[in-house]
Amino acid sequence: TRDPAGYVDGMSLYLYVGGNPFAYMDPTGLGKLGFFEFVGMLFTEPEVQRSAAQGAAIGAKAVGNAAVDTVVSTATLGTVDNLEVIPVSADEREFYDSSYAVSRVGTEIIGGVATAGAGKAAQAGGKGLQVASHGIEALEIGQSAVMSGRGLVDVAQNGLDARNGAQVVGGVLGLRAATSLPRTGEITGAFNASSKVASTTEALPIYPVSRARMPRIAENIEHAQLARHPAELTRASPEVIDTNRKLATSGVPRGIGSVDEYPFASTIEGGRGAWVGHVPRTEQYSQGGTLSNFYRTNGIEPGMKFKVVICD
Repeated sequence: TRDPAGYVDGMSLYLYVGGNPFAYMDPTGLGKLGFFEFVGMLFTEPEVQRSAAQGAAIGAKAVGNAAVDTVVSTATLGTVDNLEVIPVSADEREFYDSSYAVSRVGTEIIGGVATAGAGKAAQAGGKGLQVASHGIEALEIGQSAVMSGRGLVDVAQNGLDARNGAQVVGGVLGLRAATSLPRTGEITGAFNASSKVASTTEALPIYPVSRARMPRIAENIEHAQLARHPAELTRASPEVIDTNRKLATSGVPRGIGSVDEYPFASTIEGGRGAWVGHVPRTEQYSQGGTLSNFYRTNGIEPGMKFKVVICD
């Protein structure tokens, strides 16, 4: 029987087959050089017949290799990319592109474990294969977690990119940065303010903003919070609402629809430096009504805090 090592990774013409020095000239035995192979066999030792134990050991190794290959074949790039430890929205699917390199590294590691596992399977039979399989499964789970963690970094980066893009657009349109985007000092102050809790014993009332009912307003608030505008706001007195709205939207061009600012004009955090975006008028009216109703039903008076959360 020909030595199967000569066929690993393609046929090798530099390996003797059956100890025959002439076999490398015609490794398949199908050419016109068969005579030389025959002559070579006359001067070499006959092939030693393997015992039953040796045959069983070789067979176990082959079965172990095949089983490990089957396990590893499930760890392809496409399969791993479809694993989601942390749910990601359709708009953020591009995070998989950025994790391509991570998946490649993980696949290479899994391949290395498979090679080692094949040897263990040959030596220890079923136990070696079981150890290798568990190791590969653990690597797949770890790889998926790393990719999902990278996805969260990408989501945050997308928010920063959106803010930077708005700064560029603001410069092109000749808008004053103070009216369309927060200053660095205001961002820091707002961030510090959001870190303070009004009460250590009571949870703040939650004002939910529905993506389904007000998608553009929800998006505008989400961008503002990614730019470190606070999620926790403080209701202001009704007398300052008009002033805050004018300070927030002054210099912002009016287009189709309405302009929406965050933090809200009805809060102490609102006013100059608020994040401003264009939204449909229907959403603007709906948001104003739901916020007023939220203040009333939760008994939120001027000076009281609440938290804004994007939902569904």
